[in-house]
Amino acid sequence: MESNIIYQCKAMEDLTLSGQLFDVVMSSLAFHYVEDYEKMIELLWKKGYSFCNYKETYTEKKVCVLRHDVDTDIGAALKFAQIEKKLGVKSTYFILSRSDFYNPYSKQNTDRIHKIHECGHDIGLHFDEKICKVQNEIECISRISEEAICMEKMLNLPISSVSMHRPSKQTLEANYRIPGIINSYSKMFFEEFKYVSDSRRNWREDIEQIIESEQYSYLHILTHPIWYRENELETREILLDFIRNGNKERYVTLSGEFTKLEEFVSEKDI
Repeated sequence: MESNIIYQCKAMEDLTLSGQLFDVVMSSLAFHYVEDYEKMIELLWKKGYSFCNYKETYTEKKVCVLRHDVDTDIGAALKFAQIEKKLGVKSTYFILSRSDFYNPYSKQNTDRIHKIHECGHDIGLHFDEKICKVQNEIECISRISEEAICMEKMLNLPISSVSMHRPSKQTLEANYRIPGIINSYSKMFFEEFKYVSDSRRNWREDIEQIIESEQYSYLHILTHPIWYRENELETREILLDFIRNGNKERYVTLSGEFTKLEEFVSEKDI
C-alpha cells in the first residue's frame, strides 16, 4: 500500500471524508442492487460454479451454496426467489419460526413460503437462540429439533437445514450436530467453504474479486433479500420504506377483519 493513501473499509453511508482535497473515492463493495446480484450469478456460472443446497453431495469441482436469512420480510424473499428462478439457480431460504416482524404460519406468509419452494428453493429454519434462552449445547440442539419438526408440520414442507439468527460466540464455536438437520454454521461450511456475507448491508470482502480469482473451489454466500432493490437507495431509506410498508400491510389486514374500516381510517391516512 502507498504510504500517502488512506484506506477505509466501512459502509458507504458511514464514510466521513475530511474537508481537504482528494483525487478519487472508490468502492468495489457497493453491491446492493438486483442487477448486481444478477451479474454475480452470471459471473459464478462463467467461472464454472455449480449451485447446490446443503443436502447435496459436493462432487463437482466448483460449488456455490446460496443462502438467504429472512430476518424481516417474507414478501421481499419471495421476489428474490422469483429472480433466482429466472437466473436458473437454487438456494435455501431460512425462515424464523418466531418473529416480531412476521408470522410464518399466517395464510399469506404460508402461501409466500410455498411459492418460494415452488421456485425450486429449499426452506430451512432460522433459529433464534435468544428467544429460547438456551443454556447449553444439549438444550440448543433439542430446541432446534423441536422448532424444525413444528415448522415442517405447520408448513407441510421438508425442513432439513438450520441457520442461526445473530448467533452467540458459543454457538459459532460449537459445531452442533443435529439429528436429521444440517447445520449451516457447522465447521464444514466455514472451513471447507469460503464464507461471504452482506450482514448489515456491508460486504466485508469483495465478493466479485473472490469469484474472479477462482481461489476457492467451494463458496458459501449469505445475502439478505431486504437489501436488494431495483433503484439506488441508502440503508436509511430502505429501513424507512420497510417501516412504512409495514403500516400499509397492517391496514390491508385490518380491513379484512374490520367491516367498513375506511369509514374511520382511509388508506391515505397511513
